[in-house]
This record gives sequence, C-alpha cells and structure tokens, in this order.
Amino acid sequence: MRAVSAFTALTHAGPRYRPMDSGCIDLSGRVVLIVEDQPVLAFNLQIAIEEAGAEAVVARGPQEARARLHQFKFSAAIIDPDQRLLARELEEQKVPVVAKVASRSELLARLARAA
Repeated sequence: MRAVSAFTALTHAGPRYRPMDSGCIDLSGRVVLIVEDQPVLAFNLQIAIEEAGAEAVVARGPQEARARLHQFKFSAAIIDPDQRLLARELEEQKVPVVAKVASRSELLARLARAA
C-alpha cells in the first residue's frame, strides 16, 4: 500500500478522480486557517479539512493570513514550520498552530487536538 501525503486529497482512479475519505476525525464547527502559497497544495488541504467537517479559509502568505485574522475567529491554523514569526503572532491571538506534516491523518489528528 502506498503512503499518502497530507497534500494529496485526490487519488487517481482510472479516468476520473475521487476524493479520499476523511477517516473518523470530526472537526465540525471549527474554522481552520490554511497558510499556503502554492494553490494546488492549499486546495488539497482545504478539501481534507472540509471533508472532516471544518470550514477552511485559505491565505496565500503571512500578510494575507494577518488580514484574515481580522475577518474570522479561527479554531486553528496550518502553517509552514519555517513561518516562526507568523506562528508567534497567531499564538498571541490564541490561535493554535499546527505545522504542515506529510501524513494527512496526522495533520487531521493534530487539528482535532489543537482546535
């Protein structure tokens, strides 16, 4: 069996694509900020989070993420581990930060614990 990354929300099944199941992680009622500058990765993360029941808000970088903080009350944020300044700012706003990881199931489990 092939390992699936957190950024692979679609699997190829012949000529059509089908969404992966979100497992048993329930993020209902939560709002998650995704900070990702690569549109395909952001979209795949958004799909995974929405399949788990949360609302996903995408920011294309730290500056856009800061603007989104004034528009939404986030339950958690997914950011690149290298974004230390943004992580600190989010934590000051009481938004739990989850670093992007390679495993989709681990990412969702971390969100469930953080949010």
